[in-house]
Amino acid sequence: MNFQFYVEKLKSSQEYKKFMKENKDAFPCSCFFLMDKAGGAKQHIDFCIPSTGKMISFALENEIEILPMDASDGKKMPKISLSHDFDFNDIEKLVLERMEQEGMKNKLQKMLLSMQNLNGKDFFSGTIFVSGLGLINMTLDITDMNITDFKKRSLLDMMTLFKKDKDEKKE
Repeated sequence: MNFQFYVEKLKSSQEYKKFMKENKDAFPCSCFFLMDKAGGAKQHIDFCIPSTGKMISFALENEIEILPMDASDGKKMPKISLSHDFDFNDIEKLVLERMEQEGMKNKLQKMLLSMQNLNGKDFFSGTIFVSGLGLINMTLDITDMNITDFKKRSLLDMMTLFKKDKDEKKE
């Protein structure tokens, strides 16, 4: 599916038009996409409202639904661009090519992608679930459609990191 399909779905909705009329200073600050090979997907485009200090998310799965989000704790949220033109199948192909380069034989099961902006540049932070309880953490530069960081992990690695973090907080 193409990113612009979701942007157009959002912008043509009555919910979005009403929201933008009521919140003229609102801007997109993040997006979340879940693609599950077993079926199912989720798409959210999030907006920051500086005048109220609130954030909302537009869930785009079936009908457009506006969901309140936790505030950004006063942090200034950077704006992301909704003008990118890419296909999620192309991102999947990049991940599969990189997995092959890394010698991974696992099957891709689920991709969680979060679009964010850092230092004026939009990127995807991704967690990819693969067969054999494997995980991949990656960063993808959206402008160049290039994977800039790719780390293989296992579920056991993640549980160990979680326990270590929890233990450090106790001290």
